[in-house]
Amino acid sequence: MRKIISYLIAVSMVITMIPTAVFAAQPADDQQPAAVTEELGSDELQAPEESDLTLDEEEPLDQEEPQEEEELSNVDYLLLNEDEDGGWQLAADEVHWQYIYNGAPMVGLRLVGNYYYFDGNGYMKTGWVNYNGFRYFFDETPLATGQKPADPGVKTGIMKTGWMKNYGTNKDTYYFNSNGRMRTGWLADGGHKYYFAANGKMKTGLVKIGEDKYYFSATGIMQTGKKTVNGSTYYFDPTTGKMKTGFVTDGSNKYYYNPTTGKMHKGWLKLGSNKYYFADNGKMQKGMKKIGKSYYYFNTSNGKMTKNAAVKYKKKLYYFYTSGKRTTAKGWFKGSDKKSRYGLGNGVVATGKKTISGITYVFSAKTGICTKSLGDKYDQQIAKISSNTKYLIYVIKSKHQVRIYKGKKKNWTRVYNFTCELGKSTTPTPSGTFTVNGKKKTYNYKMLGNDVHWNNGVNFSTKCGFNGFVWSGKYPDGSLVDSRLGGNTSGGRVRVAENNSLWIYNNIPVGTKVIVK
Repeated sequence: MRKIISYLIAVSMVITMIPTAVFAAQPADDQQPAAVTEELGSDELQAPEESDLTLDEEEPLDQEEPQEEEELSNVDYLLLNEDEDGGWQLAADEVHWQYIYNGAPMVGLRLVGNYYYFDGNGYMKTGWVNYNGFRYFFDETPLATGQKPADPGVKTGIMKTGWMKNYGTNKDTYYFNSNGRMRTGWLADGGHKYYFAANGKMKTGLVKIGEDKYYFSATGIMQTGKKTVNGSTYYFDPTTGKMKTGFVTDGSNKYYYNPTTGKMHKGWLKLGSNKYYFADNGKMQKGMKKIGKSYYYFNTSNGKMTKNAAVKYKKKLYYFYTSGKRTTAKGWFKGSDKKSRYGLGNGVVATGKKTISGITYVFSAKTGICTKSLGDKYDQQIAKISSNTKYLIYVIKSKHQVRIYKGKKKNWTRVYNFTCELGKSTTPTPSGTFTVNGKKKTYNYKMLGNDVHWNNGVNFSTKCGFNGFVWSGKYPDGSLVDSRLGGNTSGGRVRVAENNSLWIYNNIPVGTKVIVK
């Protein structure tokens, strides 16, 4: 009777320790719930392009940091000692194993040397098991003939902890905490980070988690920095592992990664109104660079291509068109801004004062634009001379030229050059400084006993002045008698072409200074 009472008490203790949760064996790997994944396409920044990678998209799990491991509580197991009638035994079906304690099979998660799980019939389970909202895995290695669980070297039925690799037909990898619970979300282990989907499978390749993309190696390690995958290069934050796009500074170099695909950009890139160039290694180019057959200049700070502007480089000024190409002009040319510059070759443009074909010009030191002409030596000779009007006339005998200037002292601008005929040796044109003192529309006189006349007379001395050609007869009759220019055949007056004489007559006021030299 005492033995019967003791037996009933033991059975009662076991029953009270069976968890109230319902335990269900998890189907094999092929029947596990699959993670929700979606193949995502990608677009290049400026032109559609297929991504090199297949992107798994994961809903972010509640935990993104390592999960706290919870020890199995005492209500989950019994620390048992075998008695004479207990221990590991084959069930009546001679297929399943049970653990008998005090004459009854154990049920639930139990510690019998190692952790095992027994279903409602007391059968030891292997493979996947759902328990209290968590997933566990129990070694499913088949027992050899004559073996039983817990024999030396036998792992069958033992709860899995740590890594489980190459499982199932897809060779998937899982991780189980020290309490046996299957890991999901992030895991930090051995100095590396890993990510496990909701179904526990370790992720590899390019994975979207929430709004961010990550890349995991074939062994599941989260990658950081610059990585080349399927011929394309990507960049992942050195700390967080998140894929970075747009401009990225890596060391002393700058790169650009496509905002859609994440690919490192190579070649020309236009963003808004700015253009950039990236070498084959992805480095953003700065300074003077030859691309194809042309030279370009990229800002040394932000890499923007210079356009329609001049840049000082190695103590020389270079000009670049709106296209970004450096000028190849040698001599006078107009830039994209329609301003005149003077090319010295190899893209260099003139700055400061430069004498070209006997005429001195002034070029901006910053833009290379020709800001003014100081003229030739004759122009410079009159630069500091004043006149009582806004005009000044210079008759250069050696060049048979009449120059008309407009402006004022130190700021004269040559507006006209007229070829002229001067006096012959017996009646030379006088030299000196004079002032326009009167005008005469026409003048009739005798030439070799014949009546002739000239028009548009503008006098600057009692015996000299400007006039047009010589005509026969008295004004207004007659035909052209003498229209020679560029020589010395006149009676001393300065003869210019008829239309030029009319301009002088109509525009040059009395009081204008005339220099004959």
